[in-house]
Amino acid sequence: MQEGMCKNCGSLVYVDPKHENCHCLFCDCVFPAKEALEIVKHPQDYEFLNEEQPEYKGEAINPQQTKVNANLDQLIERREKKSKAASKPKPKYAIEKKEIPDVNLSKKQILTIIGIVLAVVAIFLVITLPQTVTRDQHRANITDEFKKALNDETYNDLIDYDQGFAIYRMNNTHADLIVEAELSKEDARDIFASYCEARANVHNIDLEDMNKVYADVSFRISMPGNGGYLIRDKNLADLDNLELIEVLP
Repeated sequence: MQEGMCKNCGSLVYVDPKHENCHCLFCDCVFPAKEALEIVKHPQDYEFLNEEQPEYKGEAINPQQTKVNANLDQLIERREKKSKAASKPKPKYAIEKKEIPDVNLSKKQILTIIGIVLAVVAIFLVITLPQTVTRDQHRANITDEFKKALNDETYNDLIDYDQGFAIYRMNNTHADLIVEAELSKEDARDIFASYCEARANVHNIDLEDMNKVYADVSFRISMPGNGGYLIRDKNLADLDNLELIEVLP
């Protein structure tokens, strides 16, 4: 196959030199193959009239060209199908609406449920309210005892018991103290012992029973700008070893 040029429209045509004629697929012009091969060599010397040609219905003159065009048509068709498939709107999935079952309760059933809830709340208050009242009263008494124990200490005036002292837990086993002074470990030990004894007096704990007085109690001392100390779960024998007192940053 060789390239030639249509004498009517100037389009490229593929020519088989063995065939007498060639066929332009663009304008349907049928003319001698030799002429197409000559025109392509010097197209500037020719005038292309672009005249309307009768539709060619004969046998394919250029079978190879027909095959090429058929392949192009198939390629275009496949691309169009892909384009249509891509442009199809995605199916909208409806969210399944779950119906909430209609619980038809009678007036008697509603009143029964309300009664049960109120009973549970009442039982809770009966159990916890006295404990809370007792706990708060104990805290007030412990604070008074503790203040008396530290009354003679030089740093006592630097303690704000309203803002810098707090007792925690139901059995008052933890306390925080803020002191605007630089205390030693000995001071921290004495403060811890004073709190434990004040708590024991209020809770009616025998002071001779060292484990009950000091065990399970923790005390944190904060000294703004100077760190602090933490003493916890110690008995009186442990307090003699100042290395067991944790120094806070």
